[in-house]
Amino acid sequence: MTYTSIAPIGGRYYLYERDSYWDPKLKKVRQRTVRYLGPCDKKGNLLRAVKPRVESVHSSFPVGPLAIFYAGARELSVVERTSRILGVPLPTAQAALALGLNQVVHRLAVQRVPQWIREGPIPQWEKWDVSRLRKADLEVSLDALCHITPTGTKMERGMALQDELTRAWRAETREPAGYYYDFDITKVRYYGTTLPYAEMGHASDRSLRRVVGFGLVTSRVHHHPVQLHPIAGSRSDMLSVEETVSRLEGAGVKGVTLVMDRGMVSPENIARIRKAKYHQIGMVRNGGEAWWEALGKWDEKELERPEHLVVRPSGERLFARAWTGSMLGQSPLRLALVVDPEQKDAERLGRLERLRELQGNPGKDRLRELRQELGVQDPRRRKGYIPGLLATSRGRRGFRVVSEKVEEEELRDGRHLLFSTDTEMEAEEMCRAYFERDAIEKAFRTAKGPLSLAPIRYRSEARLEAYATVLYLGLLLWSWEERKLREKYPRRTLEDALWSLGSVSLVKIGSGKTVREFTTRLNTEQKELLGLLGGDKVLPVP
Repeated sequence: MTYTSIAPIGGRYYLYERDSYWDPKLKKVRQRTVRYLGPCDKKGNLLRAVKPRVESVHSSFPVGPLAIFYAGARELSVVERTSRILGVPLPTAQAALALGLNQVVHRLAVQRVPQWIREGPIPQWEKWDVSRLRKADLEVSLDALCHITPTGTKMERGMALQDELTRAWRAETREPAGYYYDFDITKVRYYGTTLPYAEMGHASDRSLRRVVGFGLVTSRVHHHPVQLHPIAGSRSDMLSVEETVSRLEGAGVKGVTLVMDRGMVSPENIARIRKAKYHQIGMVRNGGEAWWEALGKWDEKELERPEHLVVRPSGERLFARAWTGSMLGQSPLRLALVVDPEQKDAERLGRLERLRELQGNPGKDRLRELRQELGVQDPRRRKGYIPGLLATSRGRRGFRVVSEKVEEEELRDGRHLLFSTDTEMEAEEMCRAYFERDAIEKAFRTAKGPLSLAPIRYRSEARLEAYATVLYLGLLLWSWEERKLREKYPRRTLEDALWSLGSVSLVKIGSGKTVREFTTRLNTEQKELLGLLGGDKVLPVP
């Protein structure tokens, strides 16, 4: 154990760090100097730190982003909660945290993570002996999240850990439990050979490939993840709602409003969400006579009035008016007719340009394109909503413009139909809940970008389930730090802050018989960011 000692020399005082040790030859305790700290006063207060004479540089490890994400994990007690929920010893929980930190910082392959851990400051921060850490130890932590027993039973504890961490961030941020949750699905290309989840489906670029799906539920206020789980690649978005709602019920989530994309809207899904005593906000898919009539419920003078104006935080202006009715075989529903003035003008001008071009002599190829763009009515349909502005007729071209249909289309330009199962919800709230659902899209952009969700190469179903929880942890740490950043700088992104901290390194130098550890010199911005995001609590910041 070391202690400080004051040495008076020539009327001045100097501070040394010393320690006691047992001398086996003399068989007694002796003292020795560990290092010289610098000049001091009579009471031992250091006047100025000594500038060490550098003889060798032991290592330099980039630590800026890692420090702030580790600080967030410490604030959420990730290791302690992981150990308790999974029922594993502390080193296994620490390995799970290291995998989450790797996902959000470096995205190294699992076989390279042990060396990265040994070279960095995580063992010192966690007081973790990693001298014998191997890839197999990390696989043990993945098995603790999900594994299949010899009898074929899948032991999945990752979702329980996600639920526990969700309760943790909700307790810290005090985000309302019954507030909006956004739900969406992304498909990621699969590059492996065999995996039950990997099936033919549409990738993010709409191409048909072998893909794996991920369903993500996030909170509206701070974009924290609530739940993340893999989905079979061929399963449509509409069929995934049942599984997600069941998982939310199993986690004890109550009274939330799920905001979903139009691809997930169906009578069966609305009924299932109502059965769980949740609410849903969505957009009615195009098509159907009831949908067409609802879009024309009011003319422009009745709809585009000052009392129906909705101004989004982005500055975009909409008009919205609500009523209670039935749609999609469900009653009662709160319906909102929404018109985007800019979209209305663009659609109207585009139609006029095509109709004007049609009056001239566009040529054979262009004429075929115009027929397709304007649409030709099906002569077999006599009643209800009949799409298309053109009708077949005798003559050289074989069609004519239906003026009544053009007027109907003009009335519905720029219009959308929203619905909510909460019959007391007003049009303005429905608009903001649905059109500001960029939280879920932003989370997927983060997962595919900084967190490197793709490509997926796992061949085991259990490994993919475990990886989903690792990715959940990475998203949680990312959104946790972004929340702290946005509280002071609302328009600054976390990626920008991480770029500023990218040059912060932990350096170990040799001076005499000692090795000193310190961070590289910080500029004013880096000091402020480390203080704001919690990195100064784990780094030796001067």
